[in-house]
Amino acid sequence: MITETTDKLPHFLKFLNERLNVSTTTKPLVIGLVGIQGAGKTTLVNSLIAARPTTTAVFSIDDCYLTHADQVSLASQFPKNKMLQHRGVPGTHDVKQCVDTLTRLVNRDGIVKLPKYDKSKFDGQGDRVDEREWEFIDSSKIDLVVLEGWCTGFTAITQSELAHAVRDGASHATLGQHSLHDLEFINSALKSYSEIWDFFNGFVILDAENESIVYRWRLQQEIELRFKNNGKGMTEEQVKQFVDGYMPCYELYLNNTRLGKGLNLQTGSFLRIITNDNREVVGIQQI
Repeated sequence: MITETTDKLPHFLKFLNERLNVSTTTKPLVIGLVGIQGAGKTTLVNSLIAARPTTTAVFSIDDCYLTHADQVSLASQFPKNKMLQHRGVPGTHDVKQCVDTLTRLVNRDGIVKLPKYDKSKFDGQGDRVDEREWEFIDSSKIDLVVLEGWCTGFTAITQSELAHAVRDGASHATLGQHSLHDLEFINSALKSYSEIWDFFNGFVILDAENESIVYRWRLQQEIELRFKNNGKGMTEEQVKQFVDGYMPCYELYLNNTRLGKGLNLQTGSFLRIITNDNREVVGIQQI
């Protein structure tokens, strides 16, 4: 059932409180949060932290990107794969770093350092922040962990599904621009991400009525980033090229994620928040 509303936070908090109340584990609840770039994930989790400042740990899969040096090395190994020439798609994250961080948080393993990534470094290419600047969390106080990101919860599809999607690539915005071989690398890399998703006790998707709005939303993000970083960041054309690199993954995996496929969640543990082009909520669906 879908209901109409206008504000994300009350429904997000209601969902989290329900999950906390029905949880039978003494370990922190782990929630995955996904949404296309610019959908409002950061704003939502910042509001969550303000509401639960001492018992909530939030970090982004974006903070687990490869270092700039490792990303340059990966790009040089696969020079013809346009999706690997910058950070973003599955295969450009340090999965082990994310798993290790979640493991320590769930086990309440003392003071935990949350990874941090600066997207403005190297003229917008980005790099990991020095560990001395990471956030330190006292995990003994944590009862809720939220992992957010643009591809959180995306799960690999079968070889036949991938081949079929490539054959129909002309009907997609960007999928047809890539070879089956290059997409196979991304799909294969995504299989290891299930080690991260297996931590989830619940999942929330900030969905958009119009996926192509990601171009405008991501440009808005970059303008704000440049303002905060003395003008450093990507140009408008660079932003378009950057988003083009993400779109094949939206086209391949987002529909399955909308259904919670591959996440092995209990009934009631999946929340879909549907927004319009102005990021206003127009529907709520709990599965």
